[in-house]
Amino acid sequence: MGRASTPSFVLNVELPTRSDSVLEALCRKKENCGRALYNLTPGLVLKNLRQLWADPRYRELIKAKQEAEKGSQTLKDINSELSGLDTKYHLSEYDIQALASIEGKIYRKHLSSSECAAIGTRVYYTIRRYRFGNAKQVRFCLAKRPFTVPHKTNDCGLHLNAAKREVLFGRLRFKLPVPAQDEYLNYCLDHCRVKFCCLTAKQIRGVKRYYIQIVFEGPKPLTSGQRKVQEKILAAEVKSGIPYKDMRAGIDLGVSTVAAVSSTKVMLADLTGPETEKLLKKVRELQQALDRSRRANNPDNYNPDGTAKPKSQLKTWVKSARYLKLEEKLRRTQRKLALRRRELQRRLALDTVSMGGKLFVEDMNFQGLAKRAQGETEESPVTGKCKRKKRFGSSIHRASPGTYIRYVREYAPLFGGNVFTVNAITHRASQYIPVADIYEKHPLYIT
Repeated sequence: MGRASTPSFVLNVELPTRSDSVLEALCRKKENCGRALYNLTPGLVLKNLRQLWADPRYRELIKAKQEAEKGSQTLKDINSELSGLDTKYHLSEYDIQALASIEGKIYRKHLSSSECAAIGTRVYYTIRRYRFGNAKQVRFCLAKRPFTVPHKTNDCGLHLNAAKREVLFGRLRFKLPVPAQDEYLNYCLDHCRVKFCCLTAKQIRGVKRYYIQIVFEGPKPLTSGQRKVQEKILAAEVKSGIPYKDMRAGIDLGVSTVAAVSSTKVMLADLTGPETEKLLKKVRELQQALDRSRRANNPDNYNPDGTAKPKSQLKTWVKSARYLKLEEKLRRTQRKLALRRRELQRRLALDTVSMGGKLFVEDMNFQGLAKRAQGETEESPVTGKCKRKKRFGSSIHRASPGTYIRYVREYAPLFGGNVFTVNAITHRASQYIPVADIYEKHPLYIT
C-alpha cells in the first residue's frame, strides 16, 4: 500500500556558491553525477522494454485487452498478468529504483541511496510516457543543460536543518542564506515541516547558479499580496452580505486576453501586458539577427529559395563567437520576459479570484489550438495565395493562457473558492444571443 499523499509547496533559496568555492564544487559534482546516472539508467531499461515487446504472450494479452469489456473479470485477469510480465522484465517502479541504486554505487560519494531511488522514479515515468505513446522518444539530459537532482527524504544526502538554518551535504555543513527581513521564508522554516530538498541550477547572465528547492508539508501560507486580497474579499462580504463562497463570476479566456465578470465587477485584460512589449520586440530582433548569422555561416545548408535542406543533406552547423553571444543574450531576454509575464499573470489571477468564490471557465484545448490546421492547402479567393495552416501557436507561446488559468486554480482554494469547468461544446457561450434566446455560429477569424 502506497504512502498517503499530503499537500505540499516549494520554495527556492539560492546557495552562496559564488562566494564559497567548496560549496560550488560540491553542487557541480552532485549535478554531474545525477545527470550521468539519469542518462545511464534509461538505456538499460529500454533493453528490457524491447524484450517485453518481443514477447508473444505480451502481444496476445494486449490484443485480448482491446477486445475485453470494461469492468469485466477477464480484463482484471489480463491486467494482473500484464503486471506480472512487468515484474518479470524488471519494468516496475521499484525494479527501476533498484537498478538506479545499483548503478549509482559508483557515485555513492556524491549521491545518497534516496537520491538514486528518486532518479529511478523519474526514469520510470519517462519510460512510461514513451511506452504508452505519450512521448515520441526518450530524451537524455545534455551536459550543457542544468539538471535537478531529486530526493525523497530529509535525513540523508542533501538535506536541511531548518532550526539551525543549515544545508548538509552528508557531513559537511553550510549556512543557508536566509535574510532576517524575509518574514515569509522564516515563517515557513519555523512552522512547516520539511519533506525533502532538491538541488537545481539556473543559467543567469552566463553564470550557473545553484538553488535548493525546499518542499514543505501542508497548505502554502498566504503572502502579503494574498493577505491584501483576503482583506478585500472580507470587505466585499460585509458590503454585499453574501458569503464569498456563494459569489459567482465567469471567465472568458482567449489565446492572449481574458475577460471576467461578476455581479459587482468587470475585467478585461491582456495576458502579456504593456510592460512586456519592449522585451517581445527585443526577442524578435535577436531571433532575426541569429537567423542572419546562421545563414551567413552555413550557406551550404540552405536551398537557393532560402529553405533549409533536409536532415540527410545537412553539414555540421557552424556557430561563430558572435552567434554564441547573441544566443546568450536571447536566453537572458527570454528569462526576463518569462519573469515579467509570470508576475503579471499572478496579479491577474489574484484579481480574478477576488471577484467570486464560484468561478466558471470553459474547458479549452490550447494544445489543439496551437497545432496547424488539418486537410489540404486551400487557395484564398481574395488574394489568390495559399491559406496558411498556422493557427494560434505563436500567440499561445507569447501569452501563455494555460499558465494564467493554472494560477487561478491554485489561488482559488486558498480563499475558500472553487473553479468549475464548463463544457464548451455543449454550452456554446460565445454563440448564445440572450436577447433573442437563440444560438448563432460566428467565424473563427474576423475578416
